[in-house]
Amino acid sequence: MSQFTLTAEEDAIVLDALRSKANEYQTLYGATDPTLEALVAKVQGQFSVLAPVVEEAPKAKKSKTATSEE
Repeated sequence: MSQFTLTAEEDAIVLDALRSKANEYQTLYGATDPTLEALVAKVQGQFSVLAPVVEEAPKAKKSKTATSEE
């Protein structure tokens, strides 16, 4: 088993490359490759532990003005 010490940016590049390959496979063959999909899920699972995704705070909804049509 190999282990790499990658930065968060490098992890994102690897995950993006795997997703791209999975999308390419699906486009070419019209089906998913279960092995490739499992690898993407595994890497994504490890990536989310190492670098959690920060979600933006929900934006306030704009209120309707008196000039808007209903």
